[in-house]
Amino acid sequence: YSLGLGYLHSVIEQAGYIIKTQNYNIWDRDEASRDITTILTEFQPDYLLMQVFSMNRVTTYKIIEVAKTLNSKTKIILGGVHATIFYQQLLEHLDIDYVVLGEGEETIIELLSALNANIDTGNIKGLAYKVDGKAVKTADRDLIRDLDRLPFPAHSLFIGAEQKVAGIITSRGCPFKCSFCCLHSISRRLYRQRSVGSIISEVEYILKNHSNISTIQIADDTFT
Repeated sequence: YSLGLGYLHSVIEQAGYIIKTQNYNIWDRDEASRDITTILTEFQPDYLLMQVFSMNRVTTYKIIEVAKTLNSKTKIILGGVHATIFYQQLLEHLDIDYVVLGEGEETIIELLSALNANIDTGNIKGLAYKVDGKAVKTADRDLIRDLDRLPFPAHSLFIGAEQKVAGIITSRGCPFKCSFCCLHSISRRLYRQRSVGSIISEVEYILKNHSNISTIQIADDTFT
């Protein structure tokens, strides 16, 4: 399951918003389409946030069309690796409103706050949006140095009774720039670690709340 979605859910919920998060990684595409149509119809969200990777981009485009058909006032906010790198292409060719660039935990809270207060979003760092149909990008946001101040991702949203594996990250970023990898465009080759105490607390939290978990998968960009 997506730890990125888990972190965003926790951060957004902590800020006082009502949020529903779905993970369709292993769903049949048609079944997922029916499910999200039902959710959008019943939940009627003001904002639809979507995590875009290159391999799920086509399905993302279809969901955007569905969401805008159901409610044209729903603001579409994209994030993720593909969205960060191809923000200009996405903004200028799709019916979306914003792209959160890179690490999104701080940017999304500032964006939601500004939109709710009807405040200009041009001063929010780490953001891209459209002006007269053309993509514009704000100033880069500093990467999160103190990872310990982030809440744990919302594991319980994704861990079912039959699941044996949970995921954590103990660090973010990578100091290298390999030819086959695009991570340097996100993490700017800056490596950051969580404290040992924070990592242990998260493992204990998972095992306490999910006795079926027997394996913890470490999903770091650079574990070694």
